[in-house]
Amino acid sequence: MAVLLSVRPKWCELIANGKKTVEVRKTKPKAEPPFKCYIYCTKPSKKYQTISGCMVLNDDELYRHPTQGIKHGDSIELMCFDGDEYSKDNFLNGKVIGEFICAETECFTADYRSDEKQTARITKQACLRIAELIDYQGELPCLYGWHISELVIYDKPKELSEFRHCGMNYHFNPIINKPPQSWCYVQDLEE
Repeated sequence: MAVLLSVRPKWCELIANGKKTVEVRKTKPKAEPPFKCYIYCTKPSKKYQTISGCMVLNDDELYRHPTQGIKHGDSIELMCFDGDEYSKDNFLNGKVIGEFICAETECFTADYRSDEKQTARITKQACLRIAELIDYQGELPCLYGWHISELVIYDKPKELSEFRHCGMNYHFNPIINKPPQSWCYVQDLEE
């Protein structure tokens, strides 16, 4: 069993660069860890913005810089490179950018708020402020920390069409043609 996670571009950058080692979700799979997770980088949250006249850029892009690795922001830096230093594969929004093994899922109940050491650990691993965690949790009894290990960022990102849904609800159209809102069970068609 594997899972496809939809992750916003700014969090993808932190995961790809090894800073975010726990992904926080409101739910978790029924299967026990370890299990494989594919990272789908969502499309930009903003349409576009115009910068310096006719140049149109988006400040919510995830891209692979030829010398500086995975970055989040606008890709104006890529225009400084001549030749075939980059291609469409450098633009990562709307693609599966990598995978990891979820080695553990940890339940964060509201108790973490009263334990300074636990709060500091969770906020550091998840790259979230305590206010963001509290807001995200709302009235839920628990949030789940999906621990990231054995991270692999693909040289060539994958398309959603390279995966199919797993489960009884998808027997009519198993190929994935739109990303999950949070996560879904999948199978890589190449495996």
